[in-house]
Amino acid sequence: MRITLLKRAAMVDDFKNKRLSDITIYGKPTGAVCTVYTVGTASHIINGNNHDINDVLSKHLTDLGISGAVIVHHKKMARGVSKWLNYNLTNLDISMWKDDIIVYTLDQNKFESDLVEIRPTAVYDVDLESVGSVNDEVSRQTANFDGMIVSANHVSKGRLYYHLVPNRYIDGKIVALCGPEDGPLAGFVVNVNFQDMDHTVVIRRIPPWILERDVEEKQKYLDKDCIVQYTSYTPGSRICNFSSPFLFEVKGLQQ
Repeated sequence: MRITLLKRAAMVDDFKNKRLSDITIYGKPTGAVCTVYTVGTASHIINGNNHDINDVLSKHLTDLGISGAVIVHHKKMARGVSKWLNYNLTNLDISMWKDDIIVYTLDQNKFESDLVEIRPTAVYDVDLESVGSVNDEVSRQTANFDGMIVSANHVSKGRLYYHLVPNRYIDGKIVALCGPEDGPLAGFVVNVNFQDMDHTVVIRRIPPWILERDVEEKQKYLDKDCIVQYTSYTPGSRICNFSSPFLFEVKGLQQ
């Protein structure tokens, strides 16, 4: 019964080999992807590795006729929602936290709820060839956007769900190189400014053509302006506030 979000690479392979049909593309808000369903008279919610039965939230949702994948979005918290939800379901009365969340459904029907706010997830009318560029565009424009969910019927595996993570971009400056001074390049240390705060990001995901530069040539990257691609930003005192940083471009240098 659990909804598993597969990676983009799997979707691309299945699409190229014409294994997919009946495709729907949703915008995914930040939050915990859960599965709700009933067995007999018991309501269930699966949240990551956690499974609650007859809790107030799943009972309310299934009583409304909601089943399958839902996304529990926290209005102020972008990351860690799954752990937060698990703790609250187990330890706190829902009256203490119900106003903090919005439940998004893949079902496009509207549900009247007196307990929690329920909204349909946005549907994008684009084909799979264009979904990457649309994902990038929406990533730049929407802070609580967590990529796209592609739902499709697989020729042999039934209904599958693929997650395209958001791609966001920020300007930076390369201030140091990673790796031995007389050896191959292993990454960059980049300074960026996000929301008027300075951050230092260690980037080890580098385009191959940069990693292949010889020892003398790699020094040219110091003090160069660059563009960093990342998935999401998490505030606070952390080793890295940017998830999945990738050196997207070094300005002024050609491949």
